[in-house]
Amino acid sequence: MKLALRSLLALWLGLAVGLAAVAASEWPTRPIHLVVPLGAGGNADAVARELAKGLADRLGQPVVVENRPGAAGNIGMEHVARSAGDGYTLLFAVTAIAINPSLYKLKFDPQADLLPVAQLNRVYLALFARRNLPADDPAALVDHIRARPGQVSCASTGGATQLGCLQLQASAGVPMIQVLYKGPVPAFTDLSSGTVDVLVDIPATARPFMEGQRIKALGTSAPQDQRTLVGELRSLSTALAGFVLPGWHGVFAPAGTPPPVVARLNREINEALKDPELARLMSVSGLEPAGGPPTALADRLREDLVRYRRMAVTAGIQPE
Repeated sequence: MKLALRSLLALWLGLAVGLAAVAASEWPTRPIHLVVPLGAGGNADAVARELAKGLADRLGQPVVVENRPGAAGNIGMEHVARSAGDGYTLLFAVTAIAINPSLYKLKFDPQADLLPVAQLNRVYLALFARRNLPADDPAALVDHIRARPGQVSCASTGGATQLGCLQLQASAGVPMIQVLYKGPVPAFTDLSSGTVDVLVDIPATARPFMEGQRIKALGTSAPQDQRTLVGELRSLSTALAGFVLPGWHGVFAPAGTPPPVVARLNREINEALKDPELARLMSVSGLEPAGGPPTALADRLREDLVRYRRMAVTAGIQPE
């Protein structure tokens, strides 16, 4: 009896695998939705739309960019995590997927409910200050903050930028005023007018304000000195231990997506990254192309989940 049951189970599993392989070989037969967990018009949205064009050409089906903003990106990410693993709903992920588990009690698990497909690019955040702030390097900034507990303000837009502000506060060891904005442009506008004192964000967003000499850059969150869109920047990690804030974009699929579908998506995305227009778009945004196998994105996610959790603990943050 047990032998018969085992045989039936093996037959059923073999049948299921065979049907999945047949379905994957026919994929795609209808439009694919690429969910961006942010509003339209931003840097991530622009990269997603250019990627969608390249994928549509290669897959022979429309790739529709679907913006699902809200709750720091959690709404869009959860939607994909709860979608069918059939290859027709994908997530255009931003770094929030690695950061939000340290800030919020999520209703999904980024590692269990989503499958890595391909990392698209990488970038490091930088620290900026109002032009007339009496500090021109990280060490001087920390001294400035310590001399004015509860008076120096740090602007952020959530995610890595918020953790950056909290890490700066932890490094100084005194309270700072945390100011949360809905988007980077209003935050940089207030920084340039002197309404807030410092801000953590990507160099591409800061460049127009730097060109007008309305703000100044104090360093990069890369682990080493780095040439950026706003010039050569010293690594903040020399003065602010652990201040490393990597950002990236990547594509994920819901758990259960057939391996052949994931493999083809990975192959087509890596080819799309060679497209001159997508490469140009990422270059002007200060994004370094990445690519590689799904395992590279899985490693990136795993490492950053640990990194940002450590930063959250240092800053005294518990998921809410």
